[in-house]
Amino acid sequence: MATTLSPASRRFRSRVAIWVTLSGLVAALFLLPIQTNLGRYLSVGGLAGLWIAGLRLTWRRPRVRWVFFVPVAIALGLLFAPRVPSDPEALRGAYVRALRRYEGTPYLWGGESRLGADCSGMLRRAMMDALISEGFRRGDISSLRSAAALWWFDASAFAMGNQHQLRTLLIFQTDNLNEVSDPRLLPGDMAVVMDGKHILGYLGDNTWIDADPQRGKTVIEKAPTSTIWFTLNARIVRWRRLAE
Repeated sequence: MATTLSPASRRFRSRVAIWVTLSGLVAALFLLPIQTNLGRYLSVGGLAGLWIAGLRLTWRRPRVRWVFFVPVAIALGLLFAPRVPSDPEALRGAYVRALRRYEGTPYLWGGESRLGADCSGMLRRAMMDALISEGFRRGDISSLRSAAALWWFDASAFAMGNQHQLRTLLIFQTDNLNEVSDPRLLPGDMAVVMDGKHILGYLGDNTWIDADPQRGKTVIEKAPTSTIWFTLNARIVRWRRLAE
């Protein structure tokens, strides 16, 4: 004989279904390789909705309800925790390692994940990865804030080459990457070519990483080479966090 659910049980099941569905939608938004301003607004709004739905779901269960106040405490910590002394060299090493992990990633215009990335998206995402890993390793909340800001404020290769929001710093200019020998060039620096239409990352030892639209993937290449990007005038820029 079928069991008839009480109105309270039906409401509870309905709220659980809503919460699970919303969780899937929010996860999908964050996993999308292409992040747009609208997508970011929806992601943050979805997280807020998920928190409210979870709180309503557990309001009559005090032993579980406290779990939903943990994200609030974390968010307040990200906003107000003091900054610890920076370690640019440690961050530089983490950044170069993060960049190398994107080798072979399919090229996707507007993408910024290992599922697909374009030139600026790959460099920005690797810096986010490095900031997050160093932030947790060193207990540096400001690095986590910087990672969140990089995710929220998108930037093209042109913007990065023009010191967008003071997040990058112009180091010098060069006729081409095949012959650059300036001692100021450091691993983690970036080269903006074609007046901001493309950008590459420097790994050290004349080696560069490039989300190349012509080859359809992210490649690591050593100069000198005949690849077009290496034969053009370039602006060498550096993340300001690596220049502190």
